[in-house]
Amino acid sequence: MNESGRVNELNTLKIIAETLNGANDLEEMLQSVLEKLLDILDLSTGWMFLVGEKPHYTFIADRHLPPALTWDDKKPMCHGSCWCLNDYWNGKLEEPVNIIQCKRLENAVKYHWGDTKNIRHHATVPLVAGEERFGILNVAAPDKTHFTDEELALLQSVAYQIGTAIKRTTLYHAEQKRAKHYEKLDQLTRCIWETDDTEHLLAVLNDRVAKTFQFPLCAIVVPSGQELQIKSLNKHYRAIGCERIPQDHDHWIQRAFLTNEVQQQMTRSYRSETGLDDYNGVAIPISINDRPLGVLAFGVDKGQSVDDVDIDVMHAVAEHLALAIERSRLRQEREAMMLYEERNRLARDLHDSVNQKLFSMSLLAKGMRQSVQDDQSLLAETLGDIQSYSQEALSEMKALIWQLRPAGVEQGIVTSLKTYAQNLGIQLRQKQVSGIQSLPRKIEEALSWIGREAINNMSKHAKTNVADIELTQDQYKVRMTLTDYGTGFAAETVRQKQTIGLSSMQERVNLVNGQLDIMSTPDDGTVIDVWIPIGTDNSER
Repeated sequence: MNESGRVNELNTLKIIAETLNGANDLEEMLQSVLEKLLDILDLSTGWMFLVGEKPHYTFIADRHLPPALTWDDKKPMCHGSCWCLNDYWNGKLEEPVNIIQCKRLENAVKYHWGDTKNIRHHATVPLVAGEERFGILNVAAPDKTHFTDEELALLQSVAYQIGTAIKRTTLYHAEQKRAKHYEKLDQLTRCIWETDDTEHLLAVLNDRVAKTFQFPLCAIVVPSGQELQIKSLNKHYRAIGCERIPQDHDHWIQRAFLTNEVQQQMTRSYRSETGLDDYNGVAIPISINDRPLGVLAFGVDKGQSVDDVDIDVMHAVAEHLALAIERSRLRQEREAMMLYEERNRLARDLHDSVNQKLFSMSLLAKGMRQSVQDDQSLLAETLGDIQSYSQEALSEMKALIWQLRPAGVEQGIVTSLKTYAQNLGIQLRQKQVSGIQSLPRKIEEALSWIGREAINNMSKHAKTNVADIELTQDQYKVRMTLTDYGTGFAAETVRQKQTIGLSSMQERVNLVNGQLDIMSTPDDGTVIDVWIPIGTDNSER
């Protein structure tokens, strides 16, 4: 290249750089730089594509397209693939290509879309910045069949400048978007922490997320037994009826729940039962300490894409939602425990005061009646009535006490443990309950506490949502067995470490002179078996 050519090249790069640095609107910037580049190189026609994952691309800038390519509002440029795009997607377009036949121009001739102005070929240059690729620059001129090495080198230098400007502009807009999203997130978190009712929260929050961030699809999915249920669903900013996720481990939302990892889904070519697969979507797990609580899913229409800013802010929404769900669960558990403790306290007070006094009154009346003379029949009759009424009151008081406390273990311990498990997302199946009558309070409380601790361990470590319970009683002992089908563990190793949970369970069993056996192997579930003798040491009611 001679000195004059070198000066012209440097002047071109200077003009292009000034044009790129003077704008932040991507489309406006690319249109302006394309026009200046064509003028400087004395070329008549050019266009640019921003290219995403196959098959997505955007026709973003053009100048002096021949009529054949502007047919039907530039439809030939906006739809379908071409050879330069295919080479880009296949990783073959790394350097400028001197002359490439244009499939779009060939189709224009084939289908009579209009005059091509003698343009049949174009040079193609990838738009890159470092290791990142952003799109394609195509330039052409009538009857031009060759670009010199100097022209290609200049085009490549300009393409680097354009690629760097695209990256800068993209980062700028991403930060702008991030700032706006997190400002909106602040308003959403206030909504989350002002609502105590979880059911109401899920519906309201989902609606606000969809409308605030303009996601055509937004759904909150929670476990229901062995299935996932869409608890709240918005499509194009309208709340619609709830549905269930297909029991398909390869479904993108199901995968997010099972793996506790973000999953993305591109639009499928067929319509699903729920319509969730008709969008380019992202599923973000809602979890506490790796314990899955549900999935927050959102999506955009076909042809659009979800960016990192959207995923980051929805991650934050999912984290706040997980904390809110856990807070609600703990509040319900605390209220249930307070109610349980208050009922037990009242039952003990009735037993220790009113019940004992009625019992004493009954004995006193019985003794007095036996000591009176036969001729004092009226007094004897009166004392008989006192004894009868006190015995009836005593029976009714015992019934009231057992209504305050669990009314029989079949409806007490088992039911309370099933409810407790359900709150932790575990289905506790009742396999066998037999022979159960009234149990001493100490045994009842020990079984309830051990059962809850076992269910907690399942929730935290077993990675399963199904377990079984068996509860049996004979005249000598009561036995409870809890079985899960989760990951299991090396039981001997855990015992040697003296974990707090297992140690506490053992202490509870020791207080009632019982026995605790834990059987587990990795990947084969866990069995917790506890039996407690029914004797004088455990006879306190």
